[in-house]
Amino acid sequence: MTERPLSDAAKRPSEVAPRQAQRVGPGGVVFANDISTSGLDVIRERADREGLKNIRMVVGAVEDPLFPAKNLDMVVMVYVLHLLERPIPFLKNLHAYLRPGASLVIIERNTTVERAHSPSFMTNRLILETMNETGAHSCIVVQGGTPQEQPQ
Repeated sequence: MTERPLSDAAKRPSEVAPRQAQRVGPGGVVFANDISTSGLDVIRERADREGLKNIRMVVGAVEDPLFPAKNLDMVVMVYVLHLLERPIPFLKNLHAYLRPGASLVIIERNTTVERAHSPSFMTNRLILETMNETGAHSCIVVQGGTPQEQPQ
């Protein structure tokens, strides 16, 4: 089986990356991405404990996830978009790592309240405006369990 790269950029990647690693199986690979090495240490410990050999740790930067591959099939961002210091440059750089037709899944808490302080979750409108600013072709936004595909 060929390696099918998948990425995990999450506020709690220790929860997401192992599940993805199990789903893609031993023939696939999951890149767990964080700007914090301590966050990646938690994932590494869990992967070792569960015998998951297909998770690769990637220390990203504020504006670039720095993935080692440019042909990712999917990137899943769980409760992270609202935490990014510079979401537009990050997302623009992120798209360079996706293969044509790949999926970008953004999961955020469902909120309709605009908040002035950070970090606070983003409204669907603000997420879609942010994605449009990046020139993204498509993404799937999940808020409150309802997927909403960004128009192309």
